[in-house]
Amino acid sequence: METGIRTLTSQDLNTVSSTQQESLGAVGATADGRLFRYAGFGYVSGTSTFNPGQLMVAPVAPANSTALTITATSTGGQVAGNLVAGSKTLVITNSSTAVWLDEFKEGYLVINVGGSGATSVYNLKIKGNSAAAATTGYITVTLADPIPANATTLLPGTDTASLRLSPFSFVIPSTTSNKTIGVVQVSSTAATAAASATVGAGSYGWLQVGGFATLLATSATLGYPVGQDVSTTAGNVINKSSGTTTEELGTFITAAANGVAYANLHIV
Repeated sequence: METGIRTLTSQDLNTVSSTQQESLGAVGATADGRLFRYAGFGYVSGTSTFNPGQLMVAPVAPANSTALTITATSTGGQVAGNLVAGSKTLVITNSSTAVWLDEFKEGYLVINVGGSGATSVYNLKIKGNSAAAATTGYITVTLADPIPANATTLLPGTDTASLRLSPFSFVIPSTTSNKTIGVVQVSSTAATAAASATVGAGSYGWLQVGGFATLLATSATLGYPVGQDVSTTAGNVINKSSGTTTEELGTFITAAANGVAYANLHIV
């Protein structure tokens, strides 16, 4: 996969792949200065189609994925070497929600040293994870970032770990306020129910985050800030009202007409 800012062509922007071609969150730009991020489209029950002009947001955090117990040695495949600086493997005891293979790939393992009374915290990139049954399962997490040098030995039963999805995995249109990721460029279908999915079973493509863009709009007024529609239509934008907690995503450069508006985006 490429690193750095990739120069994108119209073919790149009009391509959706069933296999991942770039790192999630990779940055791309076109010759006219528009900016894009690479993302995986979200899984839902059945099949859902996402359309050009829709605003996508980050996935909702899975239930029961925080403050998980670090598994004791000699249990679930945990060994003493997993708990020390430089380790790229850690076994965690699952909670009451099943985890599927590579669900947290390219997300983050957050380790709270000291548990609820944390004295320090590590945010480590995940390379992949094993599947685990609810309640009785153990999750083997493979790390891209090792446990940092000079870290104290992790203490099962005291230190805890949380699993965070990549904000660029499983993006969806939603009327629930969340971190905005970008605007769809070409129709895409994401299939497979989440409970049995693996990363790679859906689809991947580029979402626009900067520069001049056309968006599906519930409301838009020339010169007003762009906001996520959190009340009417998932994937639409609206005039962001003063004092609301949703992000400011850019500036409208036209009023809405026939459900569409033109804006200068700056999603960060």
